[in-house]
Amino acid sequence: MKAKKARKIKDFIKSKWTWFLTSGIFLLVGIAAIIVGAFLTGFNLIEWLQTPYALTFFICLGIGAVVLMIIIINYKRSHLGE
Repeated sequence: MKAKKARKIKDFIKSKWTWFLTSGIFLLVGIAAIIVGAFLTGFNLIEWLQTPYALTFFICLGIGAVVLMIIIINYKRSHLGE
């Protein structure tokens, strides 16, 4: 069973490798653009982490992660059963 599943995954990756490559390049270019833009505008990460905006960001990020996990768990329960 595992060999069949592994073969299926390998075949999927072989058939879609260009999509994976282009998506990876797109993400790398986007991350580089964000870093360069932050550097050019004088953004300082350490100073930002000491502001109330950082606290609000991390609280919202945590709440979003909890909500996403609840949605995923409920989806799996409804489709796979308890």
